[in-house]
Amino acid sequence: MGDRTWAQLEIGGDIARDRVGDLAALLDEEFGRGNGDGVFAERIEAAAAAGEYVSYEDWEAECGRFSIEAELRALGLSYDVRWNSGVEFSEGEDRFRPGMDAARGFQTNGGEVVVSGDMAVRAIEMIEQGNCGDALGLLRHALGKDVVGLPPLRIVEA
Repeated sequence: MGDRTWAQLEIGGDIARDRVGDLAALLDEEFGRGNGDGVFAERIEAAAAAGEYVSYEDWEAECGRFSIEAELRALGLSYDVRWNSGVEFSEGEDRFRPGMDAARGFQTNGGEVVVSGDMAVRAIEMIEQGNCGDALGLLRHALGKDVVGLPPLRIVEA
């Protein structure tokens, strides 16, 4: 059994009306009792109507992750995952937006993104060589500034 800690999953983006049931089933599997009682479909509908995203917390998430992240990507949904540190890993977060190759991971310290020493040295070297634009691009990439904020959940007609 892996290291367990608190984690939060926030889901947003566009989902086709005919796929709401698929998302509800995933959430029921991850956070519910797996009995299909309809609670998650109601939460999805309510979040979409309010222009919000759906958010869940787990105080015992294995390695701070959720087993449904690949399925969320397959549905074309955006999500953010945040987790506290465990025994074998630091606190951090991942972000996914449709069109990205994979989730973008960020190690954090007290909620602030940490840039590795190697990354900082590379940026300084670029600046010293007069490549300020490249250094800025490197740091923006490292800090995740090129990732769009989490959009609210919207139910769209297929």
